[in-house]
Amino acid sequence: MKILLIITTIEYGGATNVILNLANGLKSRGHDITVGFGISSEHEKELVENGITCKQFKWLSRTNNPLSNFLFAKELRHFVLNEKFDIVHLHSSNTLIGALAIKIISKNPKLIFTMHGLSVLDNNYKILPYLKFFYFYYFKLFLYLVDEIVFVSAADLNLSLKKGITHKGRIIYNGLPQLNFLNRDEAKNFLGKMINFDFSSKLVFGSIGRLSYQKNFNFIIDNFKKILAKRPDIIFIIIGEGDMRQEFERQIVSLGLDQKVFLCGGVSNASQYIKAFDLFILPSRYEGLPVTLIEAMQASVPCLVSQVGGNHEIVDAGSLYKLDDVDDFIAKLTAKLENNSTTFINSKCFSIESMIDGYLNVYNK
Repeated sequence: MKILLIITTIEYGGATNVILNLANGLKSRGHDITVGFGISSEHEKELVENGITCKQFKWLSRTNNPLSNFLFAKELRHFVLNEKFDIVHLHSSNTLIGALAIKIISKNPKLIFTMHGLSVLDNNYKILPYLKFFYFYYFKLFLYLVDEIVFVSAADLNLSLKKGITHKGRIIYNGLPQLNFLNRDEAKNFLGKMINFDFSSKLVFGSIGRLSYQKNFNFIIDNFKKILAKRPDIIFIIIGEGDMRQEFERQIVSLGLDQKVFLCGGVSNASQYIKAFDLFILPSRYEGLPVTLIEAMQASVPCLVSQVGGNHEIVDAGSLYKLDDVDDFIAKLTAKLENNSTTFINSKCFSIESMIDGYLNVYNK
């Protein structure tokens, strides 16, 4: 099959990892793959080296500008007409307007959209009511044009059906190939050099994710002194970059945590350092099915994560806490300090093979 996968950006992030793995996996099974994007990164070179065609769309970006969205749809229509794809697979909300452009052409190619998380439509996303109303009908309208809608968690599918965002959908879990991890000492040594801090004798809590509203790292920073009351040798390391870096830096300094909480910035192949963490923490306000949590599962790193999205489809109840509930967080943390283990659920569902098989079944339906 000739397949076009489209995402707004191939910068670092969970959805990007899914796209890269899906593209490479489909290519290895003999399909002709093109990856389209608006914002490029070093991943483009990796794709080209693997024999995958890349297409950068000038007008595809993270924007609410109707003109840019319209011009992207026009650009996509022209490209698909010329290339004659069997499948066009959209992967981010800004690409969804392309559904209209595709359906103007004909019933072919088959159109797939993967909802990697409800984002602005999630109950925990705080936004002005009229904007939530707008996004609700944006998704409802354009999802109606899509042949198959894929959700990455049962939680998101069920909530979408309940809210009336869509009347159809299926679940395909995000999947990863078997990853290579540095051992604990190697990972600690690398991160220690990055932040110029010797934490060899510390209890290391850590996370990987964008410094963004979604990831909610300010919850951990705000309550870190309560965490230290449990064990004063704990430090917290965040691997990731984002638009809230300066806000987090000010927060860390104002609370006197500059020797306790460290922002490493973006790191290539960040997952390989995850074994440096004694406990992986993910305090997100909302999630679809976080790739970083699957990475922690593969590395057998104990976890403590907010009870949002599909998190409960990966880890046991003892590794979940109520969102922004500091009392529940501290109670679960106390239990982790006594018996630091996590039972991972449905672990076989999160393989790259399962994910590719799932999408091929959708493509061939």
